[in-house]
Amino acid sequence: MKKNNSIIVIVALLLVVSCNKVVVSDIGFSSNIERNSTGLSILYINNKAKKVNLYGDIIVYEGKINVKLTSPEGDVKFSKYIQGPANFNIDTNYYATDGFWKLSYASEDGLGNIDIGLDYSYN
Repeated sequence: MKKNNSIIVIVALLLVVSCNKVVVSDIGFSSNIERNSTGLSILYINNKAKKVNLYGDIIVYEGKINVKLTSPEGDVKFSKYIQGPANFNIDTNYYATDGFWKLSYASEDGLGNIDIGLDYSYN
């Protein structure tokens, strides 16, 4: 009888956990940048959001790194080539539009560290 109760509890717990939706509210990169590496993160922002926030730090030891934020309409909202050696801080926001926002970087023989994020707010 105890075994049956344990199975029922486990099944009930799995149903509750598996039915919860995970809401992603921020994306980004936090890693080393290798020569000729690339990264792409995509965040869906709904029509209730007011602002899209781009923030973080990039350190380029040598070479060049390009960081780009593209709106759902395909407009490039932010684009920056950073030539090493350099430290660059991003802290900016944009009017939010509904859809998939793309945050990307591309190393052009660059080495460094990237720690940037994209999120949104309702005010």
